Amino acid sequence: MTSMYPLRPGRRRFLVGLAAGLCAPWVSTRVAAGQARTVQAEGFGSIIGGDTAQARDEAIVDARVRALEQVAGVFVDAETLVENAVLLGSLVRDRTQGLVTSYRILGEGPVDGGRYRVAIEARVVPEEVKRKLQGATSNFSMVVMIQETNLGRPHAPPIVENALVTKLVESGYRVADPGQVLKLREQERMKALLDNDLDAIRGIAGRFLATVLVMGRASTEQSQVTEGIVSVRGRVAVRAVEAETGRILLNRDIGEVRGFDLAADRAGQKALRNAAEAAGDYVLQQLNQHYKRHERTVEIRVRGLASVEDFQRFKNLLQSVRWVSDLDAKSYSLDASVYTLRYAEKAAFLASRISREPDYRVTHFDTNRLVVEVKR
Repeated sequence: MTSMYPLRPGRRRFLVGLAAGLCAPWVSTRVAAGQARTVQAEGFGSIIGGDTAQARDEAIVDARVRALEQVAGVFVDAETLVENAVLLGSLVRDRTQGLVTSYRILGEGPVDGGRYRVAIEARVVPEEVKRKLQGATSNFSMVVMIQETNLGRPHAPPIVENALVTKLVESGYRVADPGQVLKLREQERMKALLDNDLDAIRGIAGRFLATVLVMGRASTEQSQVTEGIVSVRGRVAVRAVEAETGRILLNRDIGEVRGFDLAADRAGQKALRNAAEAAGDYVLQQLNQHYKRHERTVEIRVRGLASVEDFQRFKNLLQSVRWVSDLDAKSYSLDASVYTLRYAEKAAFLASRISREPDYRVTHFDTNRLVVEVKR
């Protein structure tokens, strides 16, 4: 899958469709109301350095994730599931969670492109899946939809939408792939965009497991021509809605932004880019303030830090985590060093980030507390 916006370096991103026909090349289902549902899915792993065993394990996990996704009936950024070891363990590898009750391998083997393919048939409990997936997704997940025209004609690729998505992703927000958003029915999109229909907004948010929809319209109109130079006015009307409550988090109409060129179409594109810059700064500022108000205090206790230098090193790790603020290294001891911080994301994401470091193991986490042990 190709993304319409830049991804952060070093991150492997899996964005897959979960609706029928989108999540895998072939799908077969049998449904029993209130019971497990049987689905077929395939997954792939990369063969690196001839290690087919590792690629096979990766392909099995990928296939099981895809099986869960089919049953959920939504689109989800599977980066959350595949990259986040803590959440992946609870959702995919641990059968006691009641999601994938059983599975069997239908076929497997190396395929072109240095990949290993595994096809499975899995039994999945439908009523549990979406609730679990929602618990595993970020508080900062969102959908961006901007209807865009230039001088009255639809413009592609969208300038304003792409600029907003790029700015949000670079700032640490998780944004649904615009290519998947475009697959939504036009009627569904228009009800959310133009009518502010809360049911439509919640429906779209549910499909992408998003907490916020950023929506709006961008347009241009010709202003005047002076000595062959065309002046075009750009306008962006943008708002963000909290899907669960319907509360409007931001709402602004940015107008009188101009672009100049010898050709009207190019002048309109320049006006859209200028308007997108202003809209992006506003959206980012308002969303940052919104999430800042949702921060909570989290205490972290670390056992086994052997020195003050190790104590500082762990503090540096915490400071590098997105959405961590007001970090206080309160006390150091070999038995239990204590830190407090403010954090707006789910604690599972902080636990997962720490767990990805080779020297640390998270032994417990809940909403306001983490317990960590040094592996050495």
